[in-house]
Amino acid sequence: PRAAAQTRPVLQPGQEAAVLRMLRVDACELLGAQIDRDRIVARYACVAGARELVLRHPSASASRHRTERFALELDPADDALLAAVRRSVRAGEGEVAWSVPVPRTPRNTWAWLTWLLLGWLGAILIAEGRAATTSEVTSDRRAYAVLAVVALALLLVPEWGPLHEHLTFTGRSDCARMGCDRDRPGWLAPTYHAYRALLHLVPYGSKGLSALSAGLTIAALGAMLTWLRAVAPRAAPWAVLLAGLHPVVLHAAVAHSFWPLALLYLFAALWLAERSSARARLGLACALALAGTTSVAMVGPVAIVAARTAWRDRRDARRLVLLLIPLLFVAFHAVPFFSELGDAGERLAPRHFFDHALFDPRVSPAGFTLLVVAGAILGRRTGWAPMLALAVGSALPALGEPVEVGFPVAFLHGFPLVVLAAPVAGLACVSAPAKLRALPVVVIVLTFPTAIEAWQLEPPAVAREQRAIEQALAHLPPHRLLVVAPDILEPLCDRCGADPIEVRFPVGFYRARGFDARMARLDDDDLGAQLERHPDALFYVGTSLVSFLRAEIDDDVLADPRRPILRALPALEPVTTFHLSTESHPWSSMRIAADTTPRIELGFYRLGTNP
Repeated sequence: PRAAAQTRPVLQPGQEAAVLRMLRVDACELLGAQIDRDRIVARYACVAGARELVLRHPSASASRHRTERFALELDPADDALLAAVRRSVRAGEGEVAWSVPVPRTPRNTWAWLTWLLLGWLGAILIAEGRAATTSEVTSDRRAYAVLAVVALALLLVPEWGPLHEHLTFTGRSDCARMGCDRDRPGWLAPTYHAYRALLHLVPYGSKGLSALSAGLTIAALGAMLTWLRAVAPRAAPWAVLLAGLHPVVLHAAVAHSFWPLALLYLFAALWLAERSSARARLGLACALALAGTTSVAMVGPVAIVAARTAWRDRRDARRLVLLLIPLLFVAFHAVPFFSELGDAGERLAPRHFFDHALFDPRVSPAGFTLLVVAGAILGRRTGWAPMLALAVGSALPALGEPVEVGFPVAFLHGFPLVVLAAPVAGLACVSAPAKLRALPVVVIVLTFPTAIEAWQLEPPAVAREQRAIEQALAHLPPHRLLVVAPDILEPLCDRCGADPIEVRFPVGFYRARGFDARMARLDDDDLGAQLERHPDALFYVGTSLVSFLRAEIDDDVLADPRRPILRALPALEPVTTFHLSTESHPWSSMRIAADTTPRIELGFYRLGTNP
């Protein structure tokens, strides 16, 4: 109990005036309030009798009545008083500070186990690398020369930034850096624990995130190369070139994606599966556990790798027992996630095995797909080639969707499958008879230009918006409240056959610039009270507030291409603005300004004086 008391957030003296302003409401008369280290005790005189209100830090209370910084406990209950106090607390709590910040990322047993697995895996990979024979190291160095070509190609990608039109991976990076609770779509908690440490290696911004994902892509391809040097040395350089120079990989590798981390884990596991030492067995278990708790789409490949390893080493009881550990770790994180999916049946539809960027010649060269099929046939007796083919197939139900419907998400979904399939395609390049040895190269060269959609892909408007936001942040005036759009804007139409509008404000970039202002959303119930408290508040008007799904565009929208939530605001006066081209790919579901104008003004505003 004493240790717990020492780490509990407390309120230091000197904040009495701010607390009193926060607690005064019209519903009842405030008789008095007292700060008692880890709580505020307030007494009210109401028509129905006396009431006592206790405000605690949210981490120290089980009450469901909460604001950002406080949990409210009222005895006896009074709904009118509670609602009034909660509105007032939300408006004024920015001036009241706890002396001990509570980490926003949960520090639970599973988080520490993730760190332990990461530490073990890193140490084992270093030890196993040093234990490699001199000939292995020498040949690896010659083979790794192909990575320089891939790294150079990534540097020449014209635009670095998010590829997903919803800025999903920017929001996920914010989640990893600042902490989040349940808002982790498609990715499981251990990925966020690991990515948080990696984010401290780069300046937190759009270019930093792109550099990190590009670096992880190079590391994943290096791990693939190291593994293939053990099982198919001649195919290794081909696999790296086919994967690294694939147009889908070139774009997605710099798109702030978590996929390179998942692939790095998996290829590290495949290499360790070929090693014979006892520590390699432990490293294999660690790598599989981490890979299986990245994306839910990786559960299938991990299970297939574990099953093949278990069958090959079925007489080694110790390795079989170790393989159970990562499977239990995966089950703990993945099963609850799958249980919450309402469309699990739809994800197993047959079309999800075929409607995918990997099989669409407009995106992935047809020659690459042909080589993958040929490699799976020619390598049917190698063991590892059928394993990777099955791994790709197991991930398709979770990732497959038509490119024109899932644009540009399908490019990100194609990234892991292209990299996983590349070793199989590389096997086809070296398995052809001597007289036909040049045929795979001819097929690839002739079909690469057909992937016109992938070669011409440009970052969506929200990616350009993100760069503009970063530049605008340097010119923002002092402010204590920033109002942004809701994370998700519900469709205007009753039934729209597409995702709702979702573009997250890059909170992480904003905080990294040193801004600590309170953030509110346009749909907050007490926004009016907050604005009265903070007359210097800024409003950010971005693409989400002027974007529409095709099914939403009607005469009313064409006459005023702003979301209703923005139209309801009074006049806004510009503070720091920028102009953004509204040009979007025809397949993009979000139509900025309903395609009514080629450029639009966005940025930061204040409430004007005009009605």
